[in-house]
Amino acid sequence: MRFRTICEWLASIVFSLTVLACSEVRMSAVTAIGPAVGPLRADSVNPRYFSDGAGKVVYLVGSHTWRNLQDAVSDKEQVPFDYSRYVHFLERYHLNFFRLWRQEEALSEPLPYLRTGPGLALDGKLKFDVSQMNPVFFDRLAARVQEAGQHGIYVAVMLFQGWGIERKSPDRPENPWEFHPFHRANNINGIDGDPDGDGEGTETHELMGAAVTEWQERFVRHVVDAVNRFDNVVYEIANESTSTSVPWQEHLVAVIHDYEATKPKQHPVLFSAPWGNREEDLWASKAEAVSPTLPAPYTAEYAYRDDPPPNDGRKVIINDTDHLWGVGGTSDWVWKSFMRGLNPIYMDPYDPATHPEYYEQVRESREGVLLSLGQTKRYADRIPLQIMTPRSDLCSSRYCLVDPGQAYLIYAPSSGVSENPASIELDLQHFSGAFLVEWFNPQLDRTEVEQKRLPSGRVRLVAPFAGDAVLYVRRSHHSRLQQ
Repeated sequence: MRFRTICEWLASIVFSLTVLACSEVRMSAVTAIGPAVGPLRADSVNPRYFSDGAGKVVYLVGSHTWRNLQDAVSDKEQVPFDYSRYVHFLERYHLNFFRLWRQEEALSEPLPYLRTGPGLALDGKLKFDVSQMNPVFFDRLAARVQEAGQHGIYVAVMLFQGWGIERKSPDRPENPWEFHPFHRANNINGIDGDPDGDGEGTETHELMGAAVTEWQERFVRHVVDAVNRFDNVVYEIANESTSTSVPWQEHLVAVIHDYEATKPKQHPVLFSAPWGNREEDLWASKAEAVSPTLPAPYTAEYAYRDDPPPNDGRKVIINDTDHLWGVGGTSDWVWKSFMRGLNPIYMDPYDPATHPEYYEQVRESREGVLLSLGQTKRYADRIPLQIMTPRSDLCSSRYCLVDPGQAYLIYAPSSGVSENPASIELDLQHFSGAFLVEWFNPQLDRTEVEQKRLPSGRVRLVAPFAGDAVLYVRRSHHSRLQQ
């Protein structure tokens, strides 16, 4: 007993010295990331997140850009997209997820179908034969998914694109439908994706023509064939499709589930809300993950952008700036989304030479958003995320993830008065004892840690710096030694 007491005393001294030594540290060290392990599944304990093939909870956080799969036909003089550099860019910011963008119309290449003729399409090139799949498209798709997986990055494989079937924006110079393979003038297979003749192909994202749907099912199965062997796959049905597309999207969710049931691996499906969101469609979907959008285009205020609601666990929620700002986003939105059990991702212009007008819109905020995304990922890897849930009632800032009595992660947005440090009231309920109190300064990427004895009930903790603050309070494993 005496020997044990001495050992415990020494352990206490070592622990105290460790806390003091770590009282002020930076968090910017790159964490080694191994290959992605999957396929992903909604976690059985905390279905706000996926878990991987090893049972580890996976917080998806990332950045995506338009040209990460196909090249723009009009950009022949641009430097080709450097995909390997892009993957390393994601790694550098500690990101593990992106959407692999697919355009449907012939303003991008490669497309999934061969252009064989006879005859010319509306763009002056050979017509499509949609019965012949283009191996260049599927080889590139598989290679890019594989490379991302080798770096621990998960990929949402986008199957269809709402911006390729109609002119959503009145100031868009061209009508993308005129370049679509399913336009009656652009294929040799007799496919007419605009049976009402209104100059838009919205019917292709509806269950209005069995022949069109069968061709689309064939394409989806080819995609599954190309990437099923990889662990890091999420299938996304369509980006910002039409408001009438929900039955068609749900049909394709079932097609993927049924077809993958015959395959070695089964992956989750992402349902991204249509253009003009009805939120109830998200929760009714058979997809494992959903991505909200504005209830109507260009809405001034919307919860998932301004004050993200807590995820109640019905779905994994991908909260995407693309659906909320288009091009935009803020650092505090990242932290708010994280604390509400969401998985935030960023629509990134990425290359100022390719998208100068969009890059200028986010030039001042972009770096801060990317850094915040990576900072939340680092915390997600440290905290017991599988057993932490959003609990707005337990902290005065209202943005907190909690395992009661054991771990509390809290975000306190700046009050707007730069000289005032954050003050957080935390309700420990009936818990008390020794806790490690860690303050993180997102702007400086710096952490300060100390051990404190906290009473039960409400306690007030004040940050040692001004501005936005993150507070991590966790039970000290050495609390018994401090009794």
